[in-house]
Amino acid sequence: MSRRILLAVCVFCMHAANAQKEYPVKAGEIPNEVLPNEAMYVFPAFTEGVAWFKNGTSSTQRFNYNFLLDEMHFINEGGDTLAIADPLLISYLVIDSLRFYFDNGYVREIFKKGDYKLALKQQMVQIPYKKRGGYDMPTETGSIE
Repeated sequence: MSRRILLAVCVFCMHAANAQKEYPVKAGEIPNEVLPNEAMYVFPAFTEGVAWFKNGTSSTQRFNYNFLLDEMHFINEGGDTLAIADPLLISYLVIDSLRFYFDNGYVREIFKKGDYKLALKQQMVQIPYKKRGGYDMPTETGSIE
């Protein structure tokens, strides 16, 4: 039974991982200045969460994961957006109902069974430039100017 559940979760994750959306950034533009927040953050707004440190203490802040920069951001008391300086001090973060771990970057737990955890790494990648053809659609044809 547990093998079937694990297989179903893996199939779901593979399907979800193929869902891609493109956000064009022109040459010379800084991505985090031109991309909308929904293209860079997991949550539409900073959400209250708890960071659990390896020494047993915790901190409650408003967090959001920026997968463009692979940083966990939070809002401090002054209203500034800051990144967690040393994520290796944190065991895990719980934001809303999502649990994040740091393992050479942030990963989000999507399934747990006993001692086993299945996590998802969400990130942005740069795709090769494609020329624009008719109706501003991308094309790999070399003769379009």
